[in-house]
Amino acid sequence: MGAVHQPKFHRAWLVFGGMCVYYFVAFGLIYSGFGLFLTPMSEDLGIPYVQLSVTATVRVLSGMVTTAFIGVIFPRVRLRRFLALVLLGLAVTILLVSVSSRMWQFLLIFAVMGLFCGLTLYGIVPIVLNQWFQAPAALITIASACGSAGGIILCPMLSQVISNWGWRAGYHVMAALVLAVMLPIALLLFDFNPHAQGVKALANRGRQQAEVTESALARSGERAPRAVHVLCALFFLVGALAGGMYIHISSALYSKGFAAVQVSLLVSCFQAGSTLLQFVPGMLSTRFGLRPVLAVILPLTALGAGSLVFLTPQSPFAVTVLMVLLVGGGRMFTALNSLVARYVFGQAGFHRTYPRLQSVFLIGTAVTSIIYGGIYSATGSYDGTLWLMVGCMAALLLLTQVMFHLVDYRKNR
Repeated sequence: MGAVHQPKFHRAWLVFGGMCVYYFVAFGLIYSGFGLFLTPMSEDLGIPYVQLSVTATVRVLSGMVTTAFIGVIFPRVRLRRFLALVLLGLAVTILLVSVSSRMWQFLLIFAVMGLFCGLTLYGIVPIVLNQWFQAPAALITIASACGSAGGIILCPMLSQVISNWGWRAGYHVMAALVLAVMLPIALLLFDFNPHAQGVKALANRGRQQAEVTESALARSGERAPRAVHVLCALFFLVGALAGGMYIHISSALYSKGFAAVQVSLLVSCFQAGSTLLQFVPGMLSTRFGLRPVLAVILPLTALGAGSLVFLTPQSPFAVTVLMVLLVGGGRMFTALNSLVARYVFGQAGFHRTYPRLQSVFLIGTAVTSIIYGGIYSATGSYDGTLWLMVGCMAALLLLTQVMFHLVDYRKNR
């Protein structure tokens, strides 16, 4: 291999651009779009909606297994070829769903599909960008925000396909986008190690000072204490619970008496808030540091959830829009998890630690639907779920302050 150098135009920017487009489809459609199929599949096949919804839990729990090992697998394989094979497998499983009709078939196929999703979707953005950039916080959140933007744009299009041509056609479109967009990008651009291309990780100077300072503990060679590992795992788990309002926001708004047109607009605002609050923390943390940014953003999101309890269709619409935007912040942890892990473990330890933590996040994601649905079934209202979200934000604020204090204490001893 030739000497490692820093070219004028760094390949890292191609990797970043490809990751934004890749995640636009991967998260915006593959992750977010499966819920659109449940009702038409239930009506067509006569399988109860509740039973079909279990497939989402199976997919996420199965993905948890492979996500936990991507930090071990990616350094040991030719990543582009490996991802190409896995994406082919993902497309095949999606097509198999389109020709299935029995519940046992769906459970088996979604279990296998989850294994592929764990390798190609749930943790790939921060893992790859962490290797190519010395200070990737803002870039990770931009790529993550592209995923949320993909949901805003692609999910309505997928919904139209399902309405006009049926749910089986919707799966055909999904598989086609995996093959037409995700596969070529992964095959041409994604490497785990920039040294394989004869270049150093990009320093992206001018945006890295706060982030480099925050990861000084890891750079010093000192291992994070066990308590920090436990607190970080709790952060990932509670963050998953906080994001549980995502699939219930429409029902929550309907239950408060909002009309269909209002709900449609407010759900778009919720999606916009989700995108914005994935993007903003990374941008601000490069300038001010992650700790003060979280001290502001977490309480704001809690304010939105608590205020939504008291809002009605008669409330000022501008206030309602603002609160729903803030509630969308419950989805910020898709991006924020990686920033917290970078803060604690630094670049060197990130690819080993983050996948295991992200698997904890997927466990929380899998049980969230059950918890939120159970609260609604017991109370007949979504107010309890909103208060749960407020409690999660308070717990996250406490966890981060204690965790960062421990890291800073060890760093400054």
